[in-house]
Amino acid sequence: MHGIIAVTVTPFLEDGKIDYAAAEKHIEKLLAASVHGFLPLGATGEFAALSMDERKAYAEFFIKKVNGRAPVMIGAVSMNVDDTLEVARHAASIGADALMILPPPGLHPSQEEIYRFYQHISANVTLPVMVYNNPGSSGVDIDPETLERIATLPHMDYLKESTGDIKRLT
Repeated sequence: MHGIIAVTVTPFLEDGKIDYAAAEKHIEKLLAASVHGFLPLGATGEFAALSMDERKAYAEFFIKKVNGRAPVMIGAVSMNVDDTLEVARHAASIGADALMILPPPGLHPSQEEIYRFYQHISANVTLPVMVYNNPGSSGVDIDPETLERIATLPHMDYLKESTGDIKRLT
């Protein structure tokens, strides 16, 4: 994956169900704008507002509608590592290209616990993973030293750095 990866929204109908027609229009508009890939079911994709069945159904819909025209990275974020892995296994089974995984939100793990979390993920996934460092969403900042350790693990291929500290990227 490279270039502009659109972190997509999940549109809803007034009754709270997913608006698949609006989602399809959004996908087509982004493809027409030449995005290089998609990332549904991240924070802006309202993953926390969806049941596991809804997450799976939306991921399946997304993969089907994109139909190989661009890579799709599925957001696999949860407070529960088993749920994260369930989303990851499902994403692999439907042809997703990668996963985005944030440290479990709201749990405030230590740096060693963050490393162990990604180590467990690494041992149990088959797709490339984007490690997502977003203290605003997870409640914890992954230290650069911890990121270096995580980067040595299998499947940890990408980083989404969202601390807002441009100096940190260097």
